[in-house]
Amino acid sequence: MRKAVGILVLGLGFLLAACGTSGSNSGSGNNDVTVTVTATGASFAAYRAGSGSWQAPADPTSFSFTVTGGGAYDVTVRCGDSVNVYSLTTDDLTSLDASCAATPTTIAFDVSYDASGVTGAASVELYYKGAGFWGLTGNVTDTISVTNGVAGQQDLVLVVYDNNTPPNVLAAKMYTVTAANGDAFDFTGAGNTVTDADNVATTTFPDFSAEVPAGYAAMWAVNAVTPNGTLVFAGFDPGAGGTPFVDFPFADRNVFAASAENPPYGLIGFFVRASGTPTIALPNPIDPSASGSPVSVTNLAASANLLVYTISVSWGTPVEVNVTISKAYLGSATGYTLPDLSALSGFGDTLPQSGDTVNVTVSAVESNRTLAEVANLGDSGVYFLPDGTDAQIATKTISYGL
Repeated sequence: MRKAVGILVLGLGFLLAACGTSGSNSGSGNNDVTVTVTATGASFAAYRAGSGSWQAPADPTSFSFTVTGGGAYDVTVRCGDSVNVYSLTTDDLTSLDASCAATPTTIAFDVSYDASGVTGAASVELYYKGAGFWGLTGNVTDTISVTNGVAGQQDLVLVVYDNNTPPNVLAAKMYTVTAANGDAFDFTGAGNTVTDADNVATTTFPDFSAEVPAGYAAMWAVNAVTPNGTLVFAGFDPGAGGTPFVDFPFADRNVFAASAENPPYGLIGFFVRASGTPTIALPNPIDPSASGSPVSVTNLAASANLLVYTISVSWGTPVEVNVTISKAYLGSATGYTLPDLSALSGFGDTLPQSGDTVNVTVSAVESNRTLAEVANLGDSGVYFLPDGTDAQIATKTISYGL
């Protein structure tokens, strides 16, 4: 079940990792625009302004360049076997954070608790910051040792379950702490134990069956976000809504995810709400085609709410090329050909060869937010989109031989 929930929340991950902060135009009086790129951890990088030639910066981790008169530009950054290409315009972003994903620094701490005061309690799950929506499970009264925590202020959440299959949530309690390596938190004393008074209510996930095309299989998930950024699993069901999720009273917001899948097509919607439930709207399916090397993708369309297209390409080697194309960059074009980077230093292995099987996933990302609004969310991604955000992603996966 949790694996399926994980699939639901991956859709925006590449987009949110791909973009940095927006910025105002800068440069000389002829409206030239300076683009600044931060790519911490990158081993190689290159850029081009407009239709100019590719240039390699002296320092691949930090560089800037001028787009004469403003307009389109491309940046590519290599992070190990991941090659990221950004096709944007100066109206989208002038300060791009293309940093490689960093391995987080983790700490260890213990959490002791007592949930024996909850009638029918069979198990307890501990949620903590930095663990995604995966908690650690313990007995009704226990000490759980966290080995992948993060330091600083955060919310620890204990969720108590019965022994049904799947289990029902009976109670939940949140504790705000400041964690350091080696800490031991004791919630077994008076006022800290979990009791029947910490019971939780449920709310019904909206029915979105009318949004599911014929032949598609639906599912939904809800994750709560606490005030200090801990994610708490609140519900999942392999259906089109109309069933309950847990409405945790301490949640700062809920992130609702709804999907429908009919391989090779997929539809996902994310809806962030500080209160209440959203009206679920899934995007229309997309039907692009892909061929050749460099990969050429056709039958793209810019809908009214299109934010970006993303294209992910792999071909049986460890290398994967990921592209983000903004709506402004695409303009009225209905196709996009990935740039041939193979002549650039550090990018010689980025082109599929004869005999390879090429796998291409194309995603159209729509939202009621601008690219600049979603571009500075840090590593929390979709969970910290602003309240009221709707984001829809339509995908298609294509495979062909060369």
